[in-house]
Amino acid sequence: DHLRIGKPPAVVMKTNGWPRTVAKNGLHLGDVWPFEFSSEKHFTFAAPPSPPDGKYDYGRTAISFPDGREHFLDIGNPPINFTGFEEYLPLDVFIFTESDVFEEIGSDLHPFPIQRSQELLLTKGSTDPICDSVPPFAEEFDSPIFGKLPSGEWLQWTPSIQLEDNGPSINAATQNRASSVLGDGGGKMVIQTGGEMKCSNVRRSFVNEDTCFLSTASTACIADQPLGEVLIPM
Repeated sequence: DHLRIGKPPAVVMKTNGWPRTVAKNGLHLGDVWPFEFSSEKHFTFAAPPSPPDGKYDYGRTAISFPDGREHFLDIGNPPINFTGFEEYLPLDVFIFTESDVFEEIGSDLHPFPIQRSQELLLTKGSTDPICDSVPPFAEEFDSPIFGKLPSGEWLQWTPSIQLEDNGPSINAATQNRASSVLGDGGGKMVIQTGGEMKCSNVRRSFVNEDTCFLSTASTACIADQPLGEVLIPM
């Protein structure tokens, strides 16, 4: 890009050390001029980037300087686009086809309505072998996971919280009470997440005795007792 007359060099934007997108027409600050970004300069997000909405067609991204100043990028909240810069992608990328069905959704995390096509849900999941290379749990500094639609548009997977039922309704029939309970109280998940997820079992008491039952799983746990051993396929 440096050899194209009149065109500023492209900038690879990274978050936590991982490429997230490419600003193909350069990157500057919208309220400070001139300002040049470089690989030696590091910033933090002043707030979560805002998606495109009725007021800002390209969204907004505010960054914090080491001295506490906050400024907005001149390119808004740039979409993910690695076309022509595929060498910056991680090893595994989902390539979706016309048979993959997405549903447009809007997140309640935003304080205002966002434009359509900003958030998509893959309704039937994926059986792509790449799934085997995706970590079972998302950590803050993990490599991002990207996908490409048949239209050429790029996507980035957003991790979400999965809530597990662990406690039957007191009105459930006796034979159905175990169906909505984690058999080991989440013990296996505690091991797999390195202790990030906590054991959800509790001791029997007068409060829960009507719905309490004994677990015989090898990974069964209680909040104040070490876990047993479990084999985890690698």
